[in-house]
Formats: sequence, structure tokens, C-alpha cells
Amino acid sequence: MSPKNSDGTWDIGLMQINSSWLPKLSQFGIGEKELLDRCVSANVGAWILASNIASHGPVWKAVGAYNSPNAESQRIYIQKVMNNYGGL
Repeated sequence: MSPKNSDGTWDIGLMQINSSWLPKLSQFGIGEKELLDRCVSANVGAWILASNIASHGPVWKAVGAYNSPNAESQRIYIQKVMNNYGGL
């Protein structure tokens, strides 16, 4: 588990699923403990990204929304992902 974020939330597991998702995930029987399982974390992360693509389209905004609802935080995150992606 990562340290708390500035908004009081925290990130959990391999895919760094934000704790703000816990109420929604609880409907599916998924809590913090389950998110520590790498397979569960990867599946939840893919589900969140797929939801973002459905909302924002297959664009970088969907990637940014995975990290934050804040536009500036999204911009910074998108740039980090693009830089890492370019280095592959």
C-alpha cells in the first residue's frame, strides 16, 4: 500500500487502485485484501481503464483518468506514461 495521497485516499496493490474505488468494488466482493492479489489488481485495473475508454474514448485522456479526475494531474500522468511507453 502506498502512502496517503494529498486528498486522503491511498493506492492499493500492483495496479495502484485508488481507495476511492473501494465502495464500488465492494459490490463485487473486492476489498483492500483482494486488491493485494496481483491477478485481482490487474483485472480491476483493466476494468477501470476499460471504463475510462468507454467514457472518454480510446484516447490518452482515458489513461489520465486512470490516475486522477484532476485535469492537471492527468496531464502530468499522461506525460509520464508517454515517456515510459516511448522507452520500451
